[in-house]
Amino acid sequence: MRSLDLDKRDAVCKSAVRLINQLGFDGVSIAKIAKDAHVSPATIYIYFENKEDMLKQLYLQLKQDMVDFILKDFKPGQDHKANFKHLFYQHWFFFYQYPDSFAFIEQFANSPLLTCSCAEMGFRFYQPIMAIIHGAQQAGAVKPISQALYNALVFAPLLQLAKLHASGRQSIQPQDLEQVFEIIWAGLKTD
Repeated sequence: MRSLDLDKRDAVCKSAVRLINQLGFDGVSIAKIAKDAHVSPATIYIYFENKEDMLKQLYLQLKQDMVDFILKDFKPGQDHKANFKHLFYQHWFFFYQYPDSFAFIEQFANSPLLTCSCAEMGFRFYQPIMAIIHGAQQAGAVKPISQALYNALVFAPLLQLAKLHASGRQSIQPQDLEQVFEIIWAGLKTD
């Protein structure tokens, strides 16, 4: 059995993300990814069963990376508004600093490749974030709404801003983000 070379796996993953963002899922083959990553197509099968397995694993890894980034430097003892602000801005900074990862996650999440089991695993990664939100709800600091409504109120505006910014149609400035945060917070807080 061949040994695993994590540098090769990383090159394959980076190539897959880049090519899929450029060409879409159907426009990318294992052979194209291998060529771009400067590895043999057989090398890819050391790490992944097939293209679909690679895409699912990549999606889940990027989701985990995103959650890790969002929770980086999180200070649990802060007031609820500061906690929400941290989560809001860290989401934005992830979208801004890792546009390829963001684009891949969005494309995958809106494709037929996102199976129930894969979506459920991605959802599990978000549990630490949802625990923060649930804690604020239990403390009475924010309205008790479902996760689906929370996602629609908080993450959908952020996703739209990130898409606008990434497309070059609009440059999102710090004051824009602050204004959006304050509007969202005003809708979520209880007092």
